[in-house]
Amino acid sequence: MLNGMTIGRKLGLGFALLLLLFLVSGVIIDRVVRDVSDRLAHLRAVEEPTSEAAYEMEINSIGSGLSVLKYLETQDPVFRGEAREDQGDFERNKALYDDRAESREAREAGRRLGELFDDHRELGDELMDLKDEQEELFVRINGDFRRMDGIFDEKIQADLDRDGAAGAAKAELVSEMETDAAETGTAFGAYLREPVDTNRDRIFDETDDFRNTVQGLRELDLEEREQYWIGQLTTQFEETAGRIDEAVSIDDKLREDAERFTLLREEMDEVLDGELQVAARRDLEGVEAAAVETVGDVRAALLGLLLVGLLIGSGAAAISRNIGASVRRLVEGAQQIGAGALDHRIAAESRDELGELALALNEMAEKRQRAEEEVRRLNAELEARVEERTDELTRVIANLGKSEERYRAVVEQTAECLFLFDASTKRILETNAAFRMLFGYAAEELGEMTIYDIVEDDPTSIDAHVRRSERGRHDLGERRYRRKDGSMVDVEVSGSVISYEDHDNVVLGIARDITERKEAEAELRAAEARYRTLVEQVPAALYTADFGDPPALTYASPRYEELSGYGLEDHLAEPALWSRTIHPEDREWVLDEIRQVNLSGDPSRSSTA
Repeated sequence: MLNGMTIGRKLGLGFALLLLLFLVSGVIIDRVVRDVSDRLAHLRAVEEPTSEAAYEMEINSIGSGLSVLKYLETQDPVFRGEAREDQGDFERNKALYDDRAESREAREAGRRLGELFDDHRELGDELMDLKDEQEELFVRINGDFRRMDGIFDEKIQADLDRDGAAGAAKAELVSEMETDAAETGTAFGAYLREPVDTNRDRIFDETDDFRNTVQGLRELDLEEREQYWIGQLTTQFEETAGRIDEAVSIDDKLREDAERFTLLREEMDEVLDGELQVAARRDLEGVEAAAVETVGDVRAALLGLLLVGLLIGSGAAAISRNIGASVRRLVEGAQQIGAGALDHRIAAESRDELGELALALNEMAEKRQRAEEEVRRLNAELEARVEERTDELTRVIANLGKSEERYRAVVEQTAECLFLFDASTKRILETNAAFRMLFGYAAEELGEMTIYDIVEDDPTSIDAHVRRSERGRHDLGERRYRRKDGSMVDVEVSGSVISYEDHDNVVLGIARDITERKEAEAELRAAEARYRTLVEQVPAALYTADFGDPPALTYASPRYEELSGYGLEDHLAEPALWSRTIHPEDREWVLDEIRQVNLSGDPSRSSTA
């Protein structure tokens, strides 16, 4: 048949066959290009946003947890707002992930992550609310201690009767009670700084010491006003002790919840890194594998068409070579792209379907290259963020366990002068604001001094008092301390041994300025001496009496002893003696007159035998 054809017909037949070949090739290439375009569109619309949402959720969950822990450390409302913002961003990214996730594995990982994040968010809110409640308790406890200081200084110490042996006993017990209250606050601060059982037990021991001291004080002969203010102080102390117990319980709850908060964070990291992101990467790799498979199909189809074209004849040789060159470029480009050379680009020298396919493959390689670069960038950025925020989490949790700022706030705000010094070297380690204000030194100056530089006493005597404290005995007494300007201050000091930072043998001193009290006592003694001198020089018989039942003398002048023959010692030994010295006939109306005077307060003048 071909032998009878002219060259033109053969060429026409060849060109017709070539045209048919191009038509068939165009249909196949169009289908393949559409398939590749669809897969690339799916990659852009589904797989890339899903993977990006997974990374964003991990960043949001870390940010939310870090903001919660920063709020626990600082109570800055900005961090609470940041936590809310991160939680909202997480919810939006989670909704995007759920909408785009296709595989059952990816959807299940998303569901588990959502449940864990809900628990994490609720626990974070609970931690921040507990911290707010604890801060309110700290404010109330600080206020309680200031009120107790006011009752001690302005009511009990000011009105305390210190006369005689009973007065001295009352003064000593009141000082012990004041010390017990101050040491209860110190023990509470130590527990917040180092929450161990020994510090917790110390709080209970100090509160028991206070109650025992109050019981001992009430067993003494107290005046009505003294009983009232001691009762008020005891009520305030019990309320404060209750708040301290509540604050300790909240602190324990905070530590427990913070540990659970960290465990939830670790579980979310496992789901994000081990399940969710793995599923997202697997889906992305599946789409990429399908695209590579499609490229392989294209290569096989084009190779077949090339073989058919070669059989057509020499007339289609030029066209076949052109198509073959294009196919080879596509094949070589697809092989290099498939081998990982994503920076390779196929030269698209024509505008036909092969050129569009080359452009599509170039676009796929470019997007794949950008996607991998973006993935590497996000991984590097995420690793840096995780490392940075993990360091911050470790620091924040350590600071939360110590709560040193709370301890220093309690110590700096107390009105008592607190100081710590090493029992071995006598070097001053720490002082509060009240101590530095009273003695006029700066904290840096005191850090270079020893207790010998402050106390106006023989070093041997100072060492003896320190050894007394080291033996576990509570050392209380009056001292004279030296100010920076050289003037002296009378103080009442108590000392006890505690553990402090890396020091195991540290003396905690509590000093109280008693200059005004000493001056008042001296003025009282001088007034009493002047009064006694005046009374003893008066020629009349003077006496004072407690008009109880029976009336009893409390003072008698020398002239009274000369006239009656009885001294004050006789009356103190026998309270009813004064009534018996009155003539029997006058005794009833004299005692009745005394009772009327005692009730009305009006003076009386009478004579009796």
